[in-house]
Amino acid sequence: KAISVQATYRIRGEESKVVRVDASNVIENRIGLEPGVSAVKPEAGSYVYSGMHDQGVMVEPKEGGVMSSLVGCLMSAKEENNK
Repeated sequence: KAISVQATYRIRGEESKVVRVDASNVIENRIGLEPGVSAVKPEAGSYVYSGMHDQGVMVEPKEGGVMSSLVGCLMSAKEENNK
């Protein structure tokens, strides 16, 4: 079954808007750090992926596949939501 994300927006008195994004029309997003980028401890309050945990460097996440497609769908849905 294809991976997809669907959001339905309902505003009272207006027609519902459905946004559906499936993995066939999105780019797979990289989950971890770009190749060659070293893990660094992030600034306090930063929630971006840094490759670092309190106890040291994290294991690199698996790239590609189902999770990468899901992240790509979520990012595209977020962009559509922000329009």
